[in-house]
Amino acid sequence: MNPIDPTALEAKVDARYRTLLILWAAMLTSIAVYAFVAFFAAPAAGAGSPVILLALVGAGLLPLAASFFLKLIFLAQAARQRNPNLVHTAHIIAFALCDATAILGLVACFITRNTYSWALFVLAAAGMLLHVPRRAQILDALYGNQP
Repeated sequence: MNPIDPTALEAKVDARYRTLLILWAAMLTSIAVYAFVAFFAAPAAGAGSPVILLALVGAGLLPLAASFFLKLIFLAQAARQRNPNLVHTAHIIAFALCDATAILGLVACFITRNTYSWALFVLAAAGMLLHVPRRAQILDALYGNQP
């Protein structure tokens, strides 16, 4: 068995971390783009159906909640199996689910024309801000959860 060069391992961890940060920033930017499109392209505010708005907000909360739940499951599995690839999977799934919430906000803006549909953009952005990748998550996956 060949010993692992600590410098090479550190470079791999840094590369994985930078990749996750770039993906996170891109997905956060996509939420801002959806909000920008909704602000400039959506019809003027009106009295859209509050039932449809509530349904879309409820549908938007489900992927947001699932993003946190699934991320925890995948990160625990990554640490248990010592598989850093699962850290990427955990974050990509969480980012995509937060993005789905923002897309439902965009749909709500166009369908209901209600100003409360902006809450989905805020929730999606807050979810993404809470999903900022951390270097420690990659290290936990490499070395396991050690006290």
